[in-house]
Amino acid sequence: MISPIRAFARSLRPHQWIKNAFVFAGVFFSGRFLEVEPLIQATLGFVAFCFLSSGVYLLNDIVDIDSDRAHPQKSRRPIASGEISIPIAMILSIMLFAVGTAISFFVGMSFFYFVLGYIGLQLLYIFFLKRQPILDILAVSAGFVIRAAAGGFAVDVPISSWLLVCTSLLALFLVTGKRRQELARIEANALDSSSRPLLANYSVAFLDMLIVIEVSATLVAYMFYVFSAQVVERFGGYQLGLTLPFVFYGLFRYLWLVFQKNEGESPERIFLTDIASIINIILWGITVFSIIYIT
Repeated sequence: MISPIRAFARSLRPHQWIKNAFVFAGVFFSGRFLEVEPLIQATLGFVAFCFLSSGVYLLNDIVDIDSDRAHPQKSRRPIASGEISIPIAMILSIMLFAVGTAISFFVGMSFFYFVLGYIGLQLLYIFFLKRQPILDILAVSAGFVIRAAAGGFAVDVPISSWLLVCTSLLALFLVTGKRRQELARIEANALDSSSRPLLANYSVAFLDMLIVIEVSATLVAYMFYVFSAQVVERFGGYQLGLTLPFVFYGLFRYLWLVFQKNEGESPERIFLTDIASIINIILWGITVFSIIYIT
């Protein structure tokens, strides 16, 4: 009995739910994080995206079952390994989509429309965009932006355009780093790339160039955000600039892990296991919280 439960739990990929934390960006930076109602709304939004994203993972695993079986790591996934049958996985995916969509409807109509857009984007990605170079990276990154924007509408607060730009660029950086490490692992181990035919359209040098551009743009965009007239007026000064060292270190640390430690193929695992990154994020969070809610 325990084995099927574990297989179902693994198929939902709960370790990737950390991506849905972008939903809290709006309520956190708006100064309403300590208010009960907005926090409840944002939390419901987070839960909705957890259901939806798990439904997406299941559907994706069903569609990719043949290529996953040829992959050294993905072949261990419950659907590819046969621990969960395709009909059962499909039923579970539909249920997750239904529950996530229902929750989003109660969060608010604006949030609901963003969720419909997210679902549409994911379906387009699974059946088409994931095989299109460049567009695959842009599509995955757009999912993060939708989460952040939807979180703002969930609590009825405006989100700074610069904050959305930062989210977009950071997502592009993480996704590109993931693609880069997938390709580097295949090349380093002389593996067959048939399980990931999209990677044949990329080269490590090309992805490295994209990463440099994305990191540079992310840093510039974040500086524009913290020193923007809107932020300075809201917080009565340039205090949010104190968070810059944490952002610089966080991005440089991630680059170091990618280029020096050959990590980055699973960004969410880095943020859950790399102690230095975890401490840096906590310190950044404490600093931002202190500036917004205490000073």
